Amino acid sequence: MALAPGLVVAVPVAAHRVVELDERVEIAPGPGTVALDGEREIERRRDAPVTVRPVRGPLTIDVDAVMRSAAANPTRARLPPG
Repeated sequence: MALAPGLVVAVPVAAHRVVELDERVEIAPGPGTVALDGEREIERRRDAPVTVRPVRGPLTIDVDAVMRSAAANPTRARLPPG
């Protein structure tokens, strides 16, 4: 079976449960793809176990707030070297 954006197919689910933030979950060895957010795909070897740990995110930067702060505090704003 192929994995692609927008592809919707039925898949069997053996079990499910809530996974808490920062909880490590071991996924037994076996063939497959890890796609946690629908974007990143990690192919794994048949004999390779996988551990996942959900964290708070995504981390983002408020560009408007950064620019306002830089404009209000020009002595604190630094340009990268070069």
